[in-house]
Amino acid sequence: MKLSALTQSIWNPSVKETIDNLPMGLCCYWPGGLVKLKNRRMEELSFALTGESLTDGEGFWRILAEGGARADFIETGENPVLRLTDGTVCRFQRCALLFEGKTLYEALALDQTSEYDRNQDLREKRARVAAMVERQREMNREIETMIREREILAAKTRVHDDLSRALLAGRQYLTHAEPPYRQELIDMFVRSLHILRREGADEWRDGLSYARETARSMGMHLETEGAPPEERRARGLLCSAIVTCLSNALRHAGADTVTARFTRRAGIWRVEIENNGKPPECEIAETGGLADLRRRVEAAGGTMALRSLPRFQLTVTISEGGKQYGL
Repeated sequence: MKLSALTQSIWNPSVKETIDNLPMGLCCYWPGGLVKLKNRRMEELSFALTGESLTDGEGFWRILAEGGARADFIETGENPVLRLTDGTVCRFQRCALLFEGKTLYEALALDQTSEYDRNQDLREKRARVAAMVERQREMNREIETMIREREILAAKTRVHDDLSRALLAGRQYLTHAEPPYRQELIDMFVRSLHILRREGADEWRDGLSYARETARSMGMHLETEGAPPEERRARGLLCSAIVTCLSNALRHAGADTVTARFTRRAGIWRVEIENNGKPPECEIAETGGLADLRRRVEAAGGTMALRSLPRFQLTVTISEGGKQYGL
């Protein structure tokens, strides 16, 4: 009996001291608010949040749940989260227990300062990333405009070069007593002048429309199978390949029809371009327009394959979400 009393005298203070030294706040109270047990940390929180000692557990919890405590509420409701004046972040939670056949409420205050600061830092980083993504999108839009303008300039340059060649051919024509290629020279001038008349801004907006107009102005026919991509970067690059092939097909193969087949598979767009002109006599060297086209395709993350024999075929592929810097 004496041993039991001694054990209990040691046990009760030890338990209270252990509970007081817990890093979390702890309070147990009966329905109605009468406090049965509280530790030092919860008492400190009560003074910090209400200015009073914790004697009414129900009233203390009501203040927390309704947002009436002297702190910045991050969350309210069943599990309120508060930032104290010293910067500490606490999450409060409550549950009902059965003690000696009666309901007893247990309220806990958990220090989540480090977790909240990490989450806040993560949110700030995500906000910065979102801002960077938006700036990247704006840059991409500007780059697309630059690409489109560059392709327009390249197309115009080719037209003007063709006109210069026509003028030189006309000069040679006039020096011959009996020029043998009068009709060819007239056709060359007519094609160049038709294109020059249509150099308004509206004619250069859509790559496929421009390719069709270029074909008509050259006296050629452009046949397409499938639909090109809607995304302007991929659409412009694939249609630029068609324009390059139109010029080469007329100049080197004597073709009057160019066929372009658009396909899409697994996020990859492909265009295969052929013509009805005479087949190449040897492997085609990638110079001029073809060399420039390959550079722009590969800079945009795409691929370009050229087949010379037995018939000419150019294949260009580009992914929907590929690189945006095809300059």
